[in-house]
Amino acid sequence: MKCFLLYIIILFMLCSCDVYEQSSERLNQLQQQEQTAEVVQQEEYFSMTKDLLIMLFFCLMIVGVVVIVCYLFFCWHSAKMQRKIDEEHHERTQLHADYEQISARIKDREASLSIMNDYIYNHLSIASRLLSIDDNTRAIHMTERDWLELEVYLNTTQSRFVDDFRQFHPEAPQEVLRFCMLLRLELSNRQMAVIYHIAEKSVKQKAYLYKEQLAGIPADMSLRVYVTSQRFRS
Repeated sequence: MKCFLLYIIILFMLCSCDVYEQSSERLNQLQQQEQTAEVVQQEEYFSMTKDLLIMLFFCLMIVGVVVIVCYLFFCWHSAKMQRKIDEEHHERTQLHADYEQISARIKDREASLSIMNDYIYNHLSIASRLLSIDDNTRAIHMTERDWLELEVYLNTTQSRFVDDFRQFHPEAPQEVLRFCMLLRLELSNRQMAVIYHIAEKSVKQKAYLYKEQLAGIPADMSLRVYVTSQRFRS
């Protein structure tokens, strides 16, 4: 009986040891599973955090790129508007300067025309005297001032005849120019004979000789016709 009890006790102790070992092993497995689950959870947490950080980083990069592009566009647009404003200001300034310059020229021209008109009005006597030569006129003495006044008169009333004549014939002597000025007034040979104190025949000879001194006059055209031709008319 004692042996049987001893056997039962030994068997119980063996079973207890086995159960204890199995329990310990199961406990270790559970602890390992808990640790593994915790590690996996931590890894998942860290992976999720990493993904979130990466997404946040890319979002920040995109926002930064958008901000930089917007800033550059704003700077470009501002510079463009500033250039446009500067160009408009420069254009207005230039237009104002041109207006002032034109106004000054107009005033100067008006003043010059006024002086010229007064001069012509006060010095028409020489042209009137020459045109009024008739058979009763014996002689007219032309002074240097008379020739100058006649030149101004022809330049003003005859489309700058004297200046154009000098341009076409820079080689012409002064006496030829003055002779042509009288022809431009459409004075007759008789009137010109009075001015030069010579016969009418000598006036024709002068015209022929003076024509030979001028280049470019057709052979079949007289000096009178040439001087009063369309070439010297506006």
